[in-house]
Amino acid sequence: MKEDSGFIGVFGLERGDLQNLKDKGEQMSVSGTGVLVIPSKLDDLVMKTVKEIHVRGWVWCSSRIREAYHLS
Repeated sequence: MKEDSGFIGVFGLERGDLQNLKDKGEQMSVSGTGVLVIPSKLDDLVMKTVKEIHVRGWVWCSSRIREAYHLS
C-alpha cells in the first residue's frame, strides 16, 4: 500500500509489505472506508511500520493494536 493511497472495501495488511517497509526504515499511514483486517501475528511489524490508522468502518485487530492506535 502506498503512503498516499487509501482503500474502499475490505483490506488486510500483509507480512511482506510490512517487512519491506521495515527493511527500508519507512512507515506508512493506513486510511480507508470499509473493513481493515490486521492479523495479531503481525502486531510487532505493525507497531514498527504503521504510524497511524484512520478507518471509517471496522477494524479487526488485537486489543494491543486497538489501544496503540486509539481505535474504538
